[in-house]
Amino acid sequence: MLHDTPVLALAPSPDGALLASGDKGGGIKVWRVATGVLLLRLDAAHAAGVTALAFSPDGSRLLSAGYDGAARVHGLKSGRQLSELRGHTSYVLAAAYTPDGASIVTGSADGTVKVWGARSGECAATVALPPVDGGDAPDGADAAAGAAVVAVLPHPTKPGLIYVATRAPGLTAVTAAGAVVATLRTGKRGAGGALVAAALSPRGDWAHALAEDGVLYSFATESGQLESVLTVVEAAEAAAGGAASAAAATTLPHPIGVAVHPARNLVATWAADGQVRLWAAAA
Repeated sequence: MLHDTPVLALAPSPDGALLASGDKGGGIKVWRVATGVLLLRLDAAHAAGVTALAFSPDGSRLLSAGYDGAARVHGLKSGRQLSELRGHTSYVLAAAYTPDGASIVTGSADGTVKVWGARSGECAATVALPPVDGGDAPDGADAAAGAAVVAVLPHPTKPGLIYVATRAPGLTAVTAAGAVVATLRTGKRGAGGALVAAALSPRGDWAHALAEDGVLYSFATESGQLESVLTVVEAAEAAAGGAASAAAATTLPHPIGVAVHPARNLVATWAADGQVRLWAAAA
């Protein structure tokens, strides 16, 4: 399963039989997991790197987002682009289908979330997120007040509820119409608290947020309480003595992502040190 440029995004199909991968050059490939056979190749799906991928709930379509400021829907059988979702003023960093497949949610470095009709491709709502204390400034002069959006997580059992992770120390729960339901704050102050990734448990009762300081924060979504704080990325260990070694010992591999196992009580995290780590999920 090879790309010519670094892979930036992955997504499994709903039944786990297929894996979509997107690369820095804007290409997408779809593979059969059991055999490693390449089923679909989209060499120019985006004009810049692919940042996010998601299969539709029925497995017939593939949603992609990219640094070119667009999200696109592709037919898996035809390989054709079915629709293009444009309206964000900066990179689209996150994209997801709602569980019923009727809507698409995108999040951008412009600090906004947009909700689109999955079939029509029309924007139904734009959500300007309220700032969370400590959040990074959004990208672009026309950006909204909120920090860059790094994850959009439609709740699996509560229609219309979306958890949003931004470059700030907390998650925001919003409705598709833009009403803020809750803010789940990590309590982190100062550098290192901005989130880089987030994931919901299969039933939506837990929200896991990974911060750039290598800490995983786990919230009980029903109460909004922070229930677990776990350091999952450690500073690099020195391999030899001397000043260079001392500097290396303080280097934190950049945290990249978090995912939740669909059937087991496990959370996976990964970082720029090339390692994937598995953790017992908060329960």
